[in-house]
Amino acid sequence: MLAYTWSHDANYGTGSTLFGLIFAGTTTLVLLTDPMNEVRYVRDKDPSPLATRPLHRRVWIAACLLCNLRCVGTNIQVTKHLTAPFPGSRRAWYIRQGRRFLSAYLVNDICETWIGLNRHVYPPSLVAPATHVALQDVKIWERALGGFALTGRIYATMAMDNIALSVITVALGMYSPEDWPALFGSISQAYTIRRFWGYTWHHALQRHLRAWGIFVVRALRIPRGTRLSSLVQLHVAFLLSGLQHALGDLMVGWRYTGRSMPFFLLNGVAITIEDLFLTVARSLGARSTPATKLLGYVWVVLWFGWSAPLLVDWMMEADLNLISLPVSPTKLLVLPVL
Repeated sequence: MLAYTWSHDANYGTGSTLFGLIFAGTTTLVLLTDPMNEVRYVRDKDPSPLATRPLHRRVWIAACLLCNLRCVGTNIQVTKHLTAPFPGSRRAWYIRQGRRFLSAYLVNDICETWIGLNRHVYPPSLVAPATHVALQDVKIWERALGGFALTGRIYATMAMDNIALSVITVALGMYSPEDWPALFGSISQAYTIRRFWGYTWHHALQRHLRAWGIFVVRALRIPRGTRLSSLVQLHVAFLLSGLQHALGDLMVGWRYTGRSMPFFLLNGVAITIEDLFLTVARSLGARSTPATKLLGYVWVVLWFGWSAPLLVDWMMEADLNLISLPVSPTKLLVLPVL
């Protein structure tokens, strides 16, 4: 069972992250950018152009750019979404990273525990079909919580990996704390679906999706800055994001190819409707207030409560539930009390 789960998790991670993200970064840098002349690390003390440096240095810089998907520390990073450099000491940074890791671990643990206790709210697993009950008998709020639980595990696992890698590489002297801004933005920014994707969720593909969106707009000769240009760039971004994740689907199994696509395409549709609603509301004199932001949070929760199962269901069918944590504080300390 563990080997089966590990295989599917590793396959999805390889397909969507290694192949999907690096392919996206490579095609952007090769086809839409001249990285040797247009990109440089701002703290690079060597003033010489990248193209004139020795082969081993160019290979190293190219590898860094491929893996540094958010282009952190370069002149093309998406600065408005990245956390400012840590102002404290190195010791204080390690302590903060430790707190973040523990917080992500607890989120992961709570979500994993909930999934284990409520496996019936998901479609039947190929490994354990006996856990299945008719989904029509599952309450809507249970389905929503099921979607949040698995996506919460994905969020927490990615955050834990990022934090652990940051601590190791900084301790080895390979990088500095400012090279490791938080992978995710603040949840307080997620009072619209657009802001959730633009500010709260990770931004590993953001620059590449934007570059391809601009390329399509120019190819179609759509004037920049227009509503149509924004709309086309939005849907190109979610289409490419869906295709990138489809590589993960394919790696899990042929039968799952494209199962991630509806979730991403529908988010583009939801943002289009959301933008239209907000435009009309502003034209009628509506302004941003704590009350309207509260309504926005409710809207975002309702949307993802409905749409997250579109992404989660096939993962549970394939038994793609991530690796179990070695120690579960929730199971050891909380469940016995309850």
